[in-house]
Amino acid sequence: DLTQQHINFLQSLPRGFKLNLPNGHHYLCYHFKPADIWGLPNKTISKEEFIKDYKFNCFTDGVLHGHLHKSFTLDFLGLSCKLYSIGSLKYGEYALLTETGIEFKKL
Repeated sequence: DLTQQHINFLQSLPRGFKLNLPNGHHYLCYHFKPADIWGLPNKTISKEEFIKDYKFNCFTDGVLHGHLHKSFTLDFLGLSCKLYSIGSLKYGEYALLTETGIEFKKL
């Protein structure tokens, strides 16, 4: 039951944002991955696909995305930037962003 006003508002939101921490680290945050996320974490993402999908730089510590309601981390050999799926409070596991990085917690 979305009205045109709702649709216009949703379309005006950014796809993602950069989260800058006081210690100089930063993360890219998305509600969903720009490319197809269905099948993660069982689907393997190549390093090339990761680099194409996420416009990170050498100062980016990680990319956080939601939408899957599962928490996991994907590491890529040779990349300091990691992909984090942040989980869901609804399903009892979630990611906590601290000054030292990402910690996964269970309710």
